[in-house]
Amino acid sequence: MQRIVTTTLLAISLCLSIAFTSAQAANAKDHPLINRFPGANIDQYEHLEYEEMSFILSKPYHKDGAWVADKILPVAGKVTYIHYKLPKTKSPLQVFRNYQKAIKKQNMTVLFNCERTCVKVNAGHLDHLYNNHQDFYFNYGFDQYIVAKRDNFYLSLIVNDGGVFQLVIEEETLNDDLISPIAEALASTGKIDLYGFHFDSGKSALKPESDSELAELATILNEHPALKIKIVGHTDNVGDSKANLKLSAARAKSVLNALVKNFNVNAANLSAEGQGETQPVDTNSTDMGRAKNRRVEIIAINPEVIYGGTANTYNTDHTTAEAAAEAQQEAPADNSGNIVDSAEEVVDKAEKVKDVAKRFKKFF
Repeated sequence: MQRIVTTTLLAISLCLSIAFTSAQAANAKDHPLINRFPGANIDQYEHLEYEEMSFILSKPYHKDGAWVADKILPVAGKVTYIHYKLPKTKSPLQVFRNYQKAIKKQNMTVLFNCERTCVKVNAGHLDHLYNNHQDFYFNYGFDQYIVAKRDNFYLSLIVNDGGVFQLVIEEETLNDDLISPIAEALASTGKIDLYGFHFDSGKSALKPESDSELAELATILNEHPALKIKIVGHTDNVGDSKANLKLSAARAKSVLNALVKNFNVNAANLSAEGQGETQPVDTNSTDMGRAKNRRVEIIAINPEVIYGGTANTYNTDHTTAEAAAEAQQEAPADNSGNIVDSAEEVVDKAEKVKDVAKRFKKFF
C-alpha cells in the first residue's frame, strides 16, 4: 500500500510539473536583449518580477569536495530564464560563436568568457554558484559560458549538447511598498481609522491633499474587486451633535463619491454612513484627542478576500499533500489492523515526492 501511494504521488507530481512547464513555455517569448539562434525552440521559460541570482565571472574549480569560483557577481532585479533546444544539425560550438558575435554587435561588455571545454562538470552541479533558489533547469556540461552586460541588463549563456541556457537580469531596486498598511489592517482586524482625508472645518468637500490616501484605498479595492467596505465618518464633540452627525455622513459620502468618480471603484461595493461624535477613540478634552476622533473609518465587510484571492500558489503547492491526507483517511488497514502510514507521514512523503519530481525533470 505504501509503495502504491508513493508511486501515485510521484506520477501526479510529474504530471503537474510537466503541465506547468508546458504552460510556461506556451506563454514564453525571447528577451528583447538578444534574439534566439535560428531554428531554436523554447523548452522552458520563467519570468520573475524580482529575484537575486549570481553570475560566475571566473573559471569554477573543485576544492575540498565542492565546486567554487573566485569571482561571483550577485545581481537582483527582473529575471528571465529560458532554455532553448537547438536543431540537431547545429553544433554547440557553431551556436556559441554566433552568440559571441551577436553580443559584440549589441555593444555589450563581456564580463567573462569561457571557451570549450570550460569545465568538465554538469551545469546543474553549479546551482549554488548561480544562487539558483528557483531551481531553474541547468543540465549537461558546463562547456561554453559567457557573461555580458549592457546598461542595467546582465546576460549569461551556457551552450552545450542540451541547448542554450539563457539568464537575463534587469537590475533594479526592489519595490518594497507592495504590502499596503491599509490592506494589512483590513485583512487582520477588519477595519482601520484613516487620517489622510482632509476637510476644511465644518465642510465635507475633500481637499486635494487627500488624493494619496484615496489612491491607496482605491488600489486595494480595484485589486480585490470582491471586497466590500463601509465608509464611516466620525467627528469630535465640538459644536452641535446633530450637525456633527450630518457632517460625518457627508464626509463619508464624499470619500465614496471620490473613489467611484476618480478611481473607477465599483460603487456597489461601497456604503457610507456617519456616526458623528458618538464613537470617540480618545478624549475630547485636548486638541490631540479631538484630532484623533476626527477620522474616517474603513470597515471591511468581507476581509477574507484580501488575501484569500491571492492564495492560488499556496493552494496549488498543497494540492498533492491534501490529496494524500484524504487518501490516507480511506486507506485500508494492514494484516495487523494498523493503518499503513499516519496522515502526517503520508503528507510528509508527498512533500518529499513533490521536491524529487521538481528535481527529476533535470534528467529529461
